[in-house]
Amino acid sequence: MGAIRSLVVCSLVWVGLSTVVRADEVRNWGDVRGNQVPGALVDVTADQMVVLLVDGAEVSIPLKVFSEGDQKYLREQMPEKVKQAHAEATSSEALTQQEQAKEVASQELTGADLYQPPSTNQNIHYFCTNCDGDLSASIGVGDHCPHCDILIEYEEDEHGNVVKGTKELPWWGRLVARIATFVVIFVVSTAWKFRRLIPFG
Repeated sequence: MGAIRSLVVCSLVWVGLSTVVRADEVRNWGDVRGNQVPGALVDVTADQMVVLLVDGAEVSIPLKVFSEGDQKYLREQMPEKVKQAHAEATSSEALTQQEQAKEVASQELTGADLYQPPSTNQNIHYFCTNCDGDLSASIGVGDHCPHCDILIEYEEDEHGNVVKGTKELPWWGRLVARIATFVVIFVVSTAWKFRRLIPFG
């Protein structure tokens, strides 16, 4: 009796540890566009969503977005769930387009449904905005452009967001600000000079 109990306990511990090891296994997941995101596989849901643990948060990504290699890996890891999701996919393809349009219109999209893996651009091109000369990656904020010798005051990412330094107004923006300041000072000083001539009350 004791041997059977210890055998059952050992098998339960082994199943639990193998599940924990598989859930904690982090790998790079790729999509059909070539983007990659590191994450741990949590589950494959019946509605063709793969649940990954990415940076401590669970993220649901559609199964069809993954690359062929990752879809093959999912079939090997969770064959019964992927087959069930594939069977439901083929049955949902049998719906008419009107029924699908009604179903999509009635569903509310959440953040997980709108998830797009982050794209990483390894070929970043640096250039000076003053002379459009190429810059090496070692030149940063506070350095001078080797082509026009202008001081580099800020760095932008590929989307135009300032990531280092501060971006000043262009010359025409500074000119407008200076003219507006001059007008305000002129009006106030003139009003102060002729304050006796201005009737109050």
